[in-house]
Amino acid sequence: MLNQREPVVMEISKSLLLIFALTKIGANCLHSTFDLSQPMFGKIAKYEGGIVPVMYRKVQCAKTGGIKFEIKGNKNWMVVLVYNVGGVGDVKDVKVKGSNAKWIQMSRDWGQNWETGTQLVGQSLSFQVTTSNGIMLRSDNVVPDNWKFGNAYEGKQF
Repeated sequence: MLNQREPVVMEISKSLLLIFALTKIGANCLHSTFDLSQPMFGKIAKYEGGIVPVMYRKVQCAKTGGIKFEIKGNKNWMVVLVYNVGGVGDVKDVKVKGSNAKWIQMSRDWGQNWETGTQLVGQSLSFQVTTSNGIMLRSDNVVPDNWKFGNAYEGKQF
């Protein structure tokens, strides 16, 4: 996996959480890279350069409302931004199903943007979202058949 980013929440203290991107570079990578600016890193540790071991843990996220699916693209290519995800919060897999189609595996474009080249315009859409802890949530027919590019639709929540 090259430059795949997923959101990470680091508990700095009981009252401070740090949210940032964790980058995994290369298929044989033995460590994860935390992308922080030097000023931000200086707030949580002494900067000395080089590889710095970091201990972290993910925390559960409570969200208001359901998972949001913002649809962009054109009739031949669709990108869905998946956000407002509760639970562990980091999405590892997304599938989409049109009312006239089978489940289609989407591929991660960047961050939480997931894409497919399948034509789904004019069909109601369902989504399967799986988070890093392996829990899958299915939101059936959350997007009506008259959906428009640029709109966001709300599904179930973890």
